[in-house]
Amino acid sequence: MKTKLTILFLVVWMNHIFANVDEFIRNLSNIQDRIGANTLVSNFLSNISLPIVKGDDITFLYFQSRGKSPEGVEIILFLDGKFSTNTMSRVGASDLFMFKTNFGSIKSFEYVFRVIFSETSRRIFNDPYNRVISFRRDLVMNKVSKDTNDSMIITYDIEPKTQISKLEKRKLWIYLPPNYHSSKQSYPVLYMQDGQNVWDGNSLPFGGWKVNTIIEKLVNEGKIEPVIVVGIANSGERPKEYVGFSTLYGMQVSETQKQLVIENQNKSLAYMDFVVNEVMPFVETNFRVKKGRDNTAVAGSSFGAGVSLYIAFNHPDKFGLVGSLSGGHYPTNSPQFQQKPYKVFDYLIEQKLPQKPNLKIFLSCGTTDIDAMFVKETEKMHNALVSRGWKEKENLYYLISTNKGHNEATWAEQLPEMLTFFFGKKR
Repeated sequence: MKTKLTILFLVVWMNHIFANVDEFIRNLSNIQDRIGANTLVSNFLSNISLPIVKGDDITFLYFQSRGKSPEGVEIILFLDGKFSTNTMSRVGASDLFMFKTNFGSIKSFEYVFRVIFSETSRRIFNDPYNRVISFRRDLVMNKVSKDTNDSMIITYDIEPKTQISKLEKRKLWIYLPPNYHSSKQSYPVLYMQDGQNVWDGNSLPFGGWKVNTIIEKLVNEGKIEPVIVVGIANSGERPKEYVGFSTLYGMQVSETQKQLVIENQNKSLAYMDFVVNEVMPFVETNFRVKKGRDNTAVAGSSFGAGVSLYIAFNHPDKFGLVGSLSGGHYPTNSPQFQQKPYKVFDYLIEQKLPQKPNLKIFLSCGTTDIDAMFVKETEKMHNALVSRGWKEKENLYYLISTNKGHNEATWAEQLPEMLTFFFGKKR
């Protein structure tokens, strides 16, 4: 009973007294009840943005809200081209840790927390109260900047609400171009599959597409307009979500397989519903994107190419631009097909291909490793598009990269041509 009264008193106290973080820290330091102190911290942090910047001064706060209490916390800073590790101070009896510094002549910091649970247990954590992230060596770090002209990548956790089929929670990664916060301009938007892996960072699986770096280079060269990019992270059910619509398409299936086909089809329908009816409204509500199909692109590679075409073919009213990089499916007699039985391009060509050229399509593939199997599928899609009236360099860009494979390095090389085709400045 005493603990509950203490918590209630502390919450009321917080609402009436703490107008700034310094006063909050001073009072928190005097509280000896850990549960009450942590309750106070939780309520305080729910009403502020972190880190706290006042002029040149920065206050970093780390709070362990659940689980085992840390023995200590360090903050790893990257500034002026160097890493430094700094010990954070525990505030009172709480699990709140604090570190104060100032910008000085530096315009931005990147940081990450290293939490010490024991001598042998230490883990790296991002700041859950700061959505702005950056990639530095093998770390995904948070970023704080005084420069409103900086570009930024913001992360959001999003749990799909679609009722068609249960989808896993995932992240959105949203790239905002330089000057976004200091202007009133609206921007075209590119939605990308496998969104956790399209950025420029050594810590990314397989190396990343470098889309943010490539966009800024093209903008600086005057080749394209600035673009907002929305990376939609994949899940553990990636093949089903992306190309489940094509499961065993055109093949004779047993009674047992019929249920698999239905489940997979529903999974890809649910993913499309999630993108169109949840992700797009979220982005259009919270960011200054240009509305309309001519300003809206969707793109992906491998099975991500298949779902990008699937979404655009089903929603040409919303998407006017679609990128398919290294898309296709495995031959039905290959071992890979037994594990991933999807006939992606056959289904798209025969069931979803528009009757007239109502989309601007970028279509590419390499010629080695997996792409050696997919290149024939890409050629088949190209021929089907041309037969329906698509014209190369006008509303169809067809690119076969000789001696290039099914990997991020190839897609990064192809990106400038796709981005220029979609968003190139009118001359």
